[in-house]
Amino acid sequence: MSWPQAQAICKFNNKHLVVMETEKEWQFITKQIQTRKSGKENEWHIGLNRNLTTLKWTWINGKTVTISKWQKDKPQDSDFYALMAKNSSDGFKGSFSSIKGNINRGWICEEKTGM
Repeated sequence: MSWPQAQAICKFNNKHLVVMETEKEWQFITKQIQTRKSGKENEWHIGLNRNLTTLKWTWINGKTVTISKWQKDKPQDSDFYALMAKNSSDGFKGSFSSIKGNINRGWICEEKTGM
């Protein structure tokens, strides 16, 4: 499922794609995905995208990215959505990658809390 489709599924269930504003939240999600599988790439859509107005990467709740877990050479200027990898090619667990659009991956929803 693509990033926009994953976000729509989350919204339909009164949730949103996962947001990780703290190191503790990132560590929790990284630990959780180590026991799960999302196809051969083991990547998940997360609630991080490039704002079309400001062109800055922000969480879907409008908050600024305060933790940097990007893979080497990411994010790319032409990309608009973020993925989280179980393991990147350099062995880093829980790293973020950027994509242009319609790439099918798993996704991680979370409950809405005061958005």
